[in-house]
Amino acid sequence: MTSSLKSLFVASIFGLSLSVQANEIIGGQAPEIKAHQLNESSLTELKKKCDPTGMLTMPTKAVCNEVIGKSLLTQGAFDYCQGKSNLGEFVECVKNLSGRDYPFTYVEACKKVHENNLSSVKKCLDYLAQVESSFDSEGFKFCLEANEERLHYAKPCINAIRDRQVDVQKIKRACIDERSMGEKFDDCVFRLTDKAPSVASCVKKAPTSSSAPARPGTR
Repeated sequence: MTSSLKSLFVASIFGLSLSVQANEIIGGQAPEIKAHQLNESSLTELKKKCDPTGMLTMPTKAVCNEVIGKSLLTQGAFDYCQGKSNLGEFVECVKNLSGRDYPFTYVEACKKVHENNLSSVKKCLDYLAQVESSFDSEGFKFCLEANEERLHYAKPCINAIRDRQVDVQKIKRACIDERSMGEKFDDCVFRLTDKAPSVASCVKKAPTSSSAPARPGTR
């Protein structure tokens, strides 16, 4: 298992109950992978996944085989997707996590994102992989939840909390529970975060487990 998703299993044990003071989502930490990083048994299992498919689970076996065959996975990503309850969810998970060595903090932050009732997890993961900023994970999820889990609408809020030490409960109380009449949500978040302490100078890129080099991040 790669180090990128090891925290999934640790976090599941503790129920993600521990609060983290620093920004723990650090952009640009998902380098591209060029080949499957799977052990032999996992690669064999991946190739077998489409064998029992039918009209009730996937449109055709060809679609299933194409999706799985062209998706490049780390061992940790494959192990994570293996836990999905049915083939359709497994294939969707593979599509979302393929091509990069995504840290689990990205997966946890993005797993509910959708646009027009369709999953946009991949779009969210790729956004975090390409941006050179850090985010408080609870703040990132708050911005999404306050905007119906839609990344496009949440961008102003996300931009406001980037590279900032934020108090999510204070923002929620001021900008949702007790917001002044006439003040827009995004304006409220910006007002509270504009003078919040910067954490950009404290961010250090952790070494990645993938052998592929990371691409330069872009906003």
